[in-house]
Amino acid sequence: MSEFKGRYQLASSDIACEEFGGEMVVLNLASGHYFALNQSASFLMQAVLSGQAIDQLAAINTLAFSAEDVTRFVADLASHDLIAPDGAAEACPVDTDTVQSAQALTEKPVLEVHDDLADLIIADPIHDTDVAVGWPAAQNKAA
Repeated sequence: MSEFKGRYQLASSDIACEEFGGEMVVLNLASGHYFALNQSASFLMQAVLSGQAIDQLAAINTLAFSAEDVTRFVADLASHDLIAPDGAAEACPVDTDTVQSAQALTEKPVLEVHDDLADLIIADPIHDTDVAVGWPAAQNKAA
């Protein structure tokens, strides 16, 4: 059984995700790290963020990856502070469309970590702006 119970969400508002042709790029603005997810990893990330039960995702019979691969991938997401438990909500059961989509995947989920631009991403002043006011107004950090 998976150690991951319940529903998960992005760990913070500093994390941005974008899908490009079935693959996903995830950017953690707080750390400056960005992540490349292959098609299987992108599929699993979307399933996790849509609230589907991780243990049920791991139990899907697929030739591309095993239950251990799913658990390892989700653990990698958590270890990089990309996802966190959403204690207020229960996980959803995995539906038939998700099972069929998973069975069509042809590769193990891969999360590539890149930190080569971390200094530039962290130094970008646009991330230090007040969300309500926008740039160039600085955040009120006294709170």
